[in-house]
Amino acid sequence: MPLTALTMPAQLGPWRLESLAGEGAMSRVYRARRNTSARHTQRRPLAGGVVALKVLRDEWRDRPEAIGLLRHEFDVSQQVSHPRLVRMFDAQLHTSPYFLVMEWLDGDTLQHRLADGYRPSLPQALSLVRQAAEALDAL
Repeated sequence: MPLTALTMPAQLGPWRLESLAGEGAMSRVYRARRNTSARHTQRRPLAGGVVALKVLRDEWRDRPEAIGLLRHEFDVSQQVSHPRLVRMFDAQLHTSPYFLVMEWLDGDTLQHRLADGYRPSLPQALSLVRQAAEALDAL
């Protein structure tokens, strides 16, 4: 079942949140667009203006270890560029709410596809593993 309910204000800094795309233990990821009256980011998002906004969950928003992990994720993203890794455009890491702004990737996750019965052939599975290994190697 897709996540669509917003659990925070529909506006976060210059970003207008459209829907909840996913969540993990420490953060939520929202589909968002830049408010047209807001200033430009450090790097401009791709065509269409849709981005993924990764925001610390309420229970983690003021915990130094969570903020540190988010900072580390952004720092690494600025040092590594690879076609198999999502690009980050901007971040708010000095004041709450803390968040990362990254490219929005359309499509479904492998996890969802497998849950829906997708079973890759051996060559397809090896290709997926190779692609993941290439991304990890770049990191």
